[in-house]
Order: sequence, then C-alpha cells, then structure tokens
Amino acid sequence: MSGEPGEADGWTIAVDGGRSLTVRPGESRSIGRSALCDLRVPSDPRLSRVHFRVSVGDADTLTIRDGTDGRNPLFCNGERVHGTVHLQDAARLAAGRTRFRVRPPAAAEDEGTVFPGEDGFPGDDAPGSSAVGTLSEGALTFDARTLAGVAVTRPDRRFEAVARLPEVLRTPDDARRLPALCGLLLAGVQDAEAVAVVARVKQGEPGASVPGAHAVQLRSWSGRNELNGPPQVPQELITASLNAGEAILSPSVGGWAFVVPIADAQSEGSGTAPADRGLLVLGSNAAGPAERAADVRFVSLVAEIVSAADRSGRLERQAATLRPFLPPRVLEALGESPDPAALAPAECTASVVFCDLRGFSRTSEELSADLPALLARVSAALSVMTHRIREAGGVTGDFLGDAALAFWGWPTTDPTAPLKAATAAVRIAGDFAARRDPGDPLAGFRVGVGVATGPAVAGRIGTEDQAKITVFGPTANLASRLEGLCGPLRVPVVCDAATADAVLAAQGASAGDVPLRVRPLGTVRPAKMQRAVRVSELLPPHGPAPEGSPLTDRDLARYAEAVAAFTAGDWPRAAEVLQDHPAFDLAQDFLRVRLAEGHRTAPPGWDGVIRVDEK
Repeated sequence: MSGEPGEADGWTIAVDGGRSLTVRPGESRSIGRSALCDLRVPSDPRLSRVHFRVSVGDADTLTIRDGTDGRNPLFCNGERVHGTVHLQDAARLAAGRTRFRVRPPAAAEDEGTVFPGEDGFPGDDAPGSSAVGTLSEGALTFDARTLAGVAVTRPDRRFEAVARLPEVLRTPDDARRLPALCGLLLAGVQDAEAVAVVARVKQGEPGASVPGAHAVQLRSWSGRNELNGPPQVPQELITASLNAGEAILSPSVGGWAFVVPIADAQSEGSGTAPADRGLLVLGSNAAGPAERAADVRFVSLVAEIVSAADRSGRLERQAATLRPFLPPRVLEALGESPDPAALAPAECTASVVFCDLRGFSRTSEELSADLPALLARVSAALSVMTHRIREAGGVTGDFLGDAALAFWGWPTTDPTAPLKAATAAVRIAGDFAARRDPGDPLAGFRVGVGVATGPAVAGRIGTEDQAKITVFGPTANLASRLEGLCGPLRVPVVCDAATADAVLAAQGASAGDVPLRVRPLGTVRPAKMQRAVRVSELLPPHGPAPEGSPLTDRDLARYAEAVAAFTAGDWPRAAEVLQDHPAFDLAQDFLRVRLAEGHRTAPPGWDGVIRVDEK
C-alpha cells in the first residue's frame, strides 16, 4: 500500500457489473437515478431519483438510509429496509432491478469476500426463491407474458365477479372494502376454499402472524366454511411472491395456494417490482394446472384493477394538494394525471406580481404578546392577495413572510398575461384601501405592488429534497424592485414599460373596455440595479374610491405632460403643469421635491433618469 487514500480506507458500494463508490469515515453519499447522486444508475426505471443514502460514522459501521420514505423497496441481505440499517460486514443490496455489493474496508480488495443472500435474493431470476425460506417443489411463477397466454375459463362467473369490483372499490373504508373484495374473489374462483388480503408488517407491529423482519398480516379473509377459522399463512410463498412482484402458485399441505401481488400505488417505474400487499387464494381441489392458471389470471386482473384504483386515488390526492397553489387553468393544462415532467422548469415570458404589506412592523410590535392574533391578521391579508391572483388566473409562487409572489404565462403561453397581472395588482390595492374600519383584520395595513413582464424561468424549482412551483429570473427581481418604489413614488402599484405598453395596447384593441388606466411616473434607476427603468402607475377607472380613482383622465394626461417635460429637462414647464394638479394626489410629491432641490433647473448632463436609493 502506498498510504494514499483508496478503497481499502472506506466502505465500497458496487453495482453488479458496473461502477463503484467508496465511502470513508465522516462521508455521506447518495445512490439513485438522479444526476445529482454520487452513484447514479440511470438505466433502472424502478429506482427512485434518490433511492438510498449511505454514510460512515466510523471505520467499522456503514449506515444505510432508505431515501424514498418507504415508497420504493430497498432490500439488504434479503430483508426489506424500513428506515435505517447498520452494517459491519459485507452485504448485498437490491433496489429495483439493480444489485449492489457492499464491502467493508478490510475486505475491499479481497475477491474472496462472502456476500450473504446470494441465493434467492429478492427479484433475482430464480423463480420461487425466497429470502425467508424455500418454496415447495413444483412452484410456478407467472409473469405478465405467461398470464397473457392463459385461456380464460368459466367466463360468466368471473365476469359477474369483476362487474361487482367498481362498487367494492368505492367503499370508503378498508373495514368494509377488504371483506367485500375477499367475497368477490371467492365467487370468482370456484375451487377456492379461502381467500385473504395479506400485507407485510414490520417486526413488532400489531397483526404480525409470525416473528421476523417481514412478518405477514392477514388484513381480511373469507372462506367457504368460516367455522374453520382463518387460513394458515404460507409465509415463504407470500414473501417470495411479494419480493418478486409476480404471482406464484405452489402445492401446499392437502392442496394448493397462490399469491398475486398488488402493485404499490407509490412505486416508480413500470413492470414487476416488489410489493407490500397481495391476494392469497387457497384450495384443496385437485383440478389440473390449466384451471389453476386461469384462476391466477383472474385474480391478477382483479389485483391490477385494485392497484390502478389506488394509484388513481393517490393522483387525486396529489392534485388536491396542488389545487391551493395552482389556478384551474394550470390544473387543466396538467391533465387528470399530473405528470411531474409537466412541472419541469421552462423558459417563458412571464408577468410577475410582487405584493408586500405596509404597516406590518408596527402591527407586529403591537401584537408581540399575541402571536396567534398577528398570524390571523397576516393570513387574512395574504388571503386577499391570493384570492385576486387566482381570480385573474395567476399562480401563487411563494410567500415571503408578509409578501406574496405570483406569476402569469406558465405552463402555457398567454399573451394576455400582462393585463391579467395588472388587473390582479389593482384589485389587491383596492381591497386594502377599502378595508379601513378599526375592527377589520386589514385595518392598519397598506400594500405596495410591483408588476413586471419579461423573460423568466417558471415551474418546479428547488432541490431533489424540497422544491416549489415558482418563478425565477430578472423579471421576478424587477417586480420586487418596483414594489420597493411604491413608497418613494407615493403610489400603491408600479409597473415596468413592458406591462404598461401591453395594457395600453389592450385598451386600444378593446375600444377602451379594459378597466385599467396607466400613468407614466418617469424613468428611474431602482436600488441595486444598473439599468434605468421606465415606470408607470396602474390605476382603476375614474370613480369613487376604493373601486375607482378620484383622478380624472384629464388629471392623468396633465401629469403625463409634466413627467415628459421633467424627463426632457424642461423643469420650468414641469413645475408649471403641476401648479393646478389636485393636492390629494401624493404622487406629485416625487417630482415636486426634485424640482425644488434643483430650483426648477435640470442639472448639467441631465439624462432624464431619477436615481432612487431607497428600496
């Protein structure tokens, strides 16, 4: 040995016939399909993105942690890993179709290392093998191709049973659904004496029928003569079938038995995979193998339908989780079966709204001794924002304390995105302005809203471990900066030129039916930005507050004239136009202060850009 770090200094995890990974004391590594994994196996669709993690606390112990929260099986020496397992000797791992050899430091270069579990390892090609024991001689394994070639017998009886299945699956709880399922199977398999739904349970959990790391629980059962009690549990047969993910028929004492796995609703990938549940059928009739094979095919069909129903329920729960964050338009675009790929980050032209509460600091001080009350008030404020965002078809991308980020233009291109974002922004500002009564949860709160339109990346953004559906890029940053200008500019809603131009274009195309108005505010350079931005205010139509604005169209036109003169360097003209401007309009203070500071004279080299240091 040269003394340089090598395999002998750490534990080695090697893919059979492929790459290997060395883990030394103090290190932690990940294994799975993801490109971010330290040991990547992209060719196995049954592996999770991060299937498991390994770490070494000291030179003698390797810790293996299931990275799927139990959704996808991981086996160590034939036993399923539930959470964490600690190794001090060589071992064999199985995940999906992939097999791994684990070697401790002392054995890293020893080709004679003995790996336990070489025979009958879960999912290996030896049909009928088991990590717990050996099946009876004559056991038959049925894969999908074999079952497809099996002739259907007694079709009337079986069709009648399958026709009852939808009603059984609609039963809301397992206490009634599982017995009904067993009764259905008993009716469809004429020679069966007993039928059961079986499931793995961890050692020590209630319901385990035998001791061991993978005991089997009878979840429910039904028999021709229930006075005989529940059926005997063929432990080896059930474990072998669930491990292989395939149906297995085996002779048993006084008859026959077969198990058909129910594919896990949360398993990733396709094809056979280890399962945690199955359907057990037992009988004593000496019918030939063709009849038994037909029974296996029928029960396999039922198992597929049960699995599909479970998967559909899981997808519905996923969709229900997404609904609070996505508007109906986005959910429709994703379809009835949300595909994670549809949420992948994508470049788009987005309109982004950044909305921040004003008055939060003062309120938080007042309610520092009553945090639940503070939370209730902030939640009410955020609810106003999200209601208007969803109403306008936007996606709420994030909550940042007392602020909300929303966007339009993803997952499908939307040319009306700027108008929708502007509408939501103005309505949010109007809602806060309307709720000033002392007893209202929004009393004391004001709002600043920035709206920007431009290139962005939107979708599922984050890490493998945690992500959110949001928007990222310079346009999102600009929306935040524009919100910061609401204070200095003395207006509630500020937008960039792209948004303002889109709203004006929509007004022109609709003959003035767009219930928004745009007022130029000038060209500014926001804090922490190098480029200048032409900014405008978004306002509702003229009318009584809060649904409308007291400023008339003439007032806005005169103010736009003052801004144009100010930008062009004709400050005397700008001051003259502002002389008869309504005193209640606070926006004019922004120009008046600068006109006064310069004594109504533009400075030498004036470029029309106002530098704003405050955010």
